[in-house]
Amino acid sequence: MNKRKWLALALAAMMMLLGLVACGDKGADDGDLAPSDYLPDAKPPLDIAITDCLSAAEVSTIMGMTMTASDPYEHGTWVVYSSEDGLHSVSVSMENTTIPLYDAMIAELSSGEAESSLGYRAFWYGLTGEMINYCEGYSIAVSVNDPTVSSTKGLCQAVMKKIVDNLQAK
Repeated sequence: MNKRKWLALALAAMMMLLGLVACGDKGADDGDLAPSDYLPDAKPPLDIAITDCLSAAEVSTIMGMTMTASDPYEHGTWVVYSSEDGLHSVSVSMENTTIPLYDAMIAELSSGEAESSLGYRAFWYGLTGEMINYCEGYSIAVSVNDPTVSSTKGLCQAVMKKIVDNLQAK
């Protein structure tokens, strides 16, 4: 299972566990549960458009070539920016989350390299070529496919920094 799907599964499991913990013993005395007693307030997986946080023009500037954004995948939580020739791409995944959930998710991953230039919750995972970060209520994952460079870390940093700057400016 790839890292992105594992992260999504881990986040979903944590959300379900938190929902169960939050329910506790509510309604145990009266036997009748109201939907609000056992269904957590449902939020969409992402309450903003990724392309509002990172435009195709910004990705084009970082990559040094024209890039276009795909339609969102995975209920709007994943967008891929691609070059015309299809050889270069930038994948951005975002989800609504909380600091405790993000920290728990990171704790479950194999160790990554802290990326202090992006804040203390940013990590570079060299094996998967993915930069992961938390900012303004969102978990963010960025990966770059560029066959012309030996390491995509610098490109991932630049894309992540642009997303963080844009989120903080809102």
